[in-house]
Amino acid sequence: MIKGKGSEVKVNKSEIEEVDEIRDFYFIKTRIGVVFIVSKNKSNDIEKINNEIRSMIETQRLKHNIELDWKWR
Repeated sequence: MIKGKGSEVKVNKSEIEEVDEIRDFYFIKTRIGVVFIVSKNKSNDIEKINNEIRSMIETQRLKHNIELDWKWR
């Protein structure tokens, strides 16, 4: 489940196919083309989010692209 300001979305973990990670964000891509953007800086409990995403990557063997030095142009 992903919650935001006044909204909530439920997505089966089986629908997630890939996670891109840069310094400040996770981009969680689904099989139907929807991408969820998760901020690492605006979360109250980033350690919990990091652990949940890493666990999901490992248990579902998701493709995980890491570019921590990537910058917006």
